[in-house]
Amino acid sequence: MMSVLIDYEFETISHATPWRRSILDGVDHRVAHSRATHPATQPLTISVQQSLLNTRQFWGLTQVLHAAGLSYRIESCPRPCIYYGMDVIQGMNARVWIKAAPQSCRRTSASLVILDGIPIPFIGAAPDRLIVGHRLGFDLGFAAAYWLALESEKEITDRDAHGRVSCGSSLIGRFGLQMNPPIQKYADLLSDVLFRLGIDPPRIARWPDARRFAVALTHDVDTPERRGPARSLLSRVCFDASTRRASYWALRAELRLRGPMEALLRPATRRREWDFAAYCRAEQGIGVRSAFYFSVVPRSAGHECDIDYDAASPRYRRLFRKLHRRGFEIGLHASYLTRLATPTLSWQADRLRAIAGCKVTGLRHHYLNLDQQNPFLTLDEAARAGLCYDTSIGFNDCAGLRAGTALPYFLPRDRSAHTRPLVILPMSLADMHLPTEDVTCAEDTTLRHLEEIRDLGGLAVLNWHVGHWNSDPAWRESYRAACRYLSQADDVWIATPRQVAQWWTQRAEILSGRATGRRE
Repeated sequence: MMSVLIDYEFETISHATPWRRSILDGVDHRVAHSRATHPATQPLTISVQQSLLNTRQFWGLTQVLHAAGLSYRIESCPRPCIYYGMDVIQGMNARVWIKAAPQSCRRTSASLVILDGIPIPFIGAAPDRLIVGHRLGFDLGFAAAYWLALESEKEITDRDAHGRVSCGSSLIGRFGLQMNPPIQKYADLLSDVLFRLGIDPPRIARWPDARRFAVALTHDVDTPERRGPARSLLSRVCFDASTRRASYWALRAELRLRGPMEALLRPATRRREWDFAAYCRAEQGIGVRSAFYFSVVPRSAGHECDIDYDAASPRYRRLFRKLHRRGFEIGLHASYLTRLATPTLSWQADRLRAIAGCKVTGLRHHYLNLDQQNPFLTLDEAARAGLCYDTSIGFNDCAGLRAGTALPYFLPRDRSAHTRPLVILPMSLADMHLPTEDVTCAEDTTLRHLEEIRDLGGLAVLNWHVGHWNSDPAWRESYRAACRYLSQADDVWIATPRQVAQWWTQRAEILSGRATGRRE
């Protein structure tokens, strides 16, 4: 088995945005000169109050550290770089004190305040300043966990028929944060505080070869072999007197458009919706590969919203071999009722591995159907099923960053666990967010989204469904426009989701000092 060793580069921090300049107005330039001429070689020492080590608050803080690319070590010492806790004596001895709010440990609703353009969720008294001396004016760990764990959605009752929260109903959407992610603001704020105090730990670039942003291309396989309406219309003409006249004229138009052979006799896969070759040609033309997510639970064995193909049929087995041979990733499209364990995610993953005959490490849930009150309950099943990443966190109705970050992040876990945590790759844009006929609007929206992700230095996870290449021209042309854009960008890392998850996991191990060298 091939061993993989990550090559990473150190990067310097950029102070470009106006809100960050306001934080640095009082910086002593001698500190900045010393920082530039004497680069640091030691990671941040972080001391954490013992009762916080296995909480979501501490997990939120680590995700901010990963977003900032700061090398750190968790250890007890009398004068750490950062102390996270409520002990006043230890907080005053630390270089930076992130004071944990005791109310944050209770499950209760939070309020929101915006300070210098940064949204701060809080419980209890509202913070009035971002920085107070060497102490942050709010609980950074709680604030990060609030967005990443989708705590802001738990009390929302305005949901669609599938229990999903729309972008407009979410707190992220109401405050216009869907492309202005709070987590990266927190990462920049923490970096600025350290910079002001002359603390400069080693950093790791977010993406390989210090690329500015990353893109992962994915495809949900829902209806890749839909039949045309001719057969059902013919049945209505023959047996349904109430709709016979309308069905006759619709059938006549369909026959004129496609011809009798195409409309009535050829199998579904010849109906032009078998789009795998079209996507493969578009991606191979620019030298990249994508992931295709297949379901193994048809609606006859599951829910009426499930898919209607048999992934175990010879046609699909041949397709799996062809995709795998050409370097495309095969992932799981978990069934509609997976959150209710009917069937279990482990069974579905094992079933797809047996059918496809290759490694299956990632998934996306059909209809993005996660547990409404605690999505992490559903995502925990993926980690137990031996999967490495999930791409289900995203809006169904609008492009945007539902969890408040344009970067991968990890599912919370017990720090004593020996297994690798699940990597969450937030879905940022899908074809269902675009018009089906207005080509110009769809292309503009797609290219603008990629530019916004580029400005954030984040990860764009694109999702175009198989089965619409010919029937929805705006979706087809917008995908072609995205491929043209990516082929011309020299600062983008384009990878499969599996490669992104592997990179982010190994990068986090290096940042936290847990790397052990080469990985299988």
